[in-house]
Amino acid sequence: MSAPVPSDPFADFESLSHITAHTIGEALADFPLAMSLDNVWLASACRRVFVVTVMGGVEETSPSVQVVRGEIDGLRDDLRRISAKLASRSDHAESVLRRFAYLSPIRGQEAGLPAAGRSYKDWRTDGSEFLESFCGRWKEFIEATRALNYLENYLSEASAELCARNDPPRWKDAARRRDTVSLATWLSAVFEKAYNKAATVNNWERPSGEIVGGAWPDFFDRVARVMLKLDRIPDLQRVLKEARRQVKKGVSLPSTFLD
Repeated sequence: MSAPVPSDPFADFESLSHITAHTIGEALADFPLAMSLDNVWLASACRRVFVVTVMGGVEETSPSVQVVRGEIDGLRDDLRRISAKLASRSDHAESVLRRFAYLSPIRGQEAGLPAAGRSYKDWRTDGSEFLESFCGRWKEFIEATRALNYLENYLSEASAELCARNDPPRWKDAARRRDTVSLATWLSAVFEKAYNKAATVNNWERPSGEIVGGAWPDFFDRVARVMLKLDRIPDLQRVLKEARRQVKKGVSLPSTFLD
C-alpha cells in the first residue's frame, strides 16, 4: 500500500545511500508480516531515524570525549571573547553601528516613531532601546548579540551534560551500544506504524536453543544490519530490552516525525 512519504531532506545524502527502498526491501523479503505501507516510505523513515540516532556516531577514528569537550569548550570561549569585545565597543563604534542601522534602506523604519511618554537618560542603554523600538535593522543587530550569549550557554550546558566524564575503558563499544539502543528505541515506532503491531519482545527458546523474540526483534535485526552495515547486531536481546525501557520512560518519536 502506498502512503505519503515522510519529508525526507536526506534522500540524496551519499552517506545514506545504502538505506534505500531496494536494500530495505531485500532485507525484509521473507518477513512474515504484511506491511500496511511500502518500502519507499519505510526507507525514508529509516534514513530520518538514522540521522538523529547513529549518524556522526562512533567510528574507529572517533576522538575521545576529552577531545570533543575541548573542541566545544574552545568554541564557547571564542564566543565569550567575541561577546566581551562587542560589549566593550567604544562610543565611536556604537555611533557608526547605529547610524548604519538607521540609514539602511532595508528592514528599517516601517513602524514609525514610538509614542511619547518615556524619558531616555542613558545614551548607551536607553538610546539603544529607543532605536530598537522603531528601527528594524538595529533590532536585528541587538537580537544577534543576544544570540551569542545563548550560543555560549548552549555550548557550556552541552559540554557539562554530555562530556563531563572522561572515557571509560572500551568506551567506543559502549558508545556504539548506546547508539544502537537509540536506533531501536526510535525504530520501534517505525515498526508499529508500518505493521500496525506493537513492538514487543517475546523471549522463548526453541528445542534447538535458538532464542525467538517475535516480529519486532526480527524486523529490527534485519533493518538495523542494513542501516549499520553489520553482519550481526551485537547483544541484540539486551539492546531491545533497554530500548523497551526507554520507550516506557517516554522516550519516543515526535508525533509528526513519521507524517
